[in-house]
Amino acid sequence: INFFSSDANSIYSPKLEVRWDDIDIDSPNKYSIDFGAVHSTKHIDVGDKQLISTEGTVACWGQITSSAGYRYFMSKYDTNQHEWYLTVQNNDKLGWIVASGSTHSNSSYSGWGDTALSVSTWYHIVGTFKFGEKTKIYLDGVLDGTADIALPSGDSFDDGTANILFSAYTQNGSVNTSGGTRLNDVSIFNKQLS
Repeated sequence: INFFSSDANSIYSPKLEVRWDDIDIDSPNKYSIDFGAVHSTKHIDVGDKQLISTEGTVACWGQITSSAGYRYFMSKYDTNQHEWYLTVQNNDKLGWIVASGSTHSNSSYSGWGDTALSVSTWYHIVGTFKFGEKTKIYLDGVLDGTADIALPSGDSFDDGTANILFSAYTQNGSVNTSGGTRLNDVSIFNKQLS
C-alpha cells in the first residue's frame, strides 16, 4: 500500500504495514489479494487514516471474481461520516462515490463508470476528486465516468472516524464486507492526478 505526498514522488513516512488473517494471496502467481466469493467476510482494515482532505486520487489494479451484487475495492466511508469508496455496482460498472464533508451524501457528486467489467479480467482503476470540481473515474487509463455536478468549492472531508477498508465499507459504525474482488498495487495520493 503506497501513500504519496502532494508532490506525488515521496512516500509518507513511516511506511504503513498492514497485517491480516484469513486472506488468500491469489494463487498461482501470488501477486494479488483475493477476498473470496461475494458476501465473504474477508477484508483488510488499515485503520483511521486521514490521508486525503480537499483533493486526492485512489488507484489500484482490481478484478471482480463474480458478477453479482455490490463489491467494494476500498473505502473510507461510514453512512454517518461520508468520505469516499470505490465499488462495482450490481451492473458490473464502477462507482467512485465521493461525498462532501459539510453537505454529506449526494449521488450527483459521484463518478459512475460506463463500462461493465468482465469477471477474472484485471483492470487499472483510478478515482480522482478535488473540491470545486467534478469527480472522475478512469478504467485502464481512459476516462470512464464523471460526476453530474462539482463538489462544493472550499469544502473538505470532515475527518470522520471511518477506517480505510479493502473489500468492505462501514455502515453505522459496523464493517460490511462484500468479497468478490482481488486487489493489487493500491496507491492513495493527496493530490488529484490527471
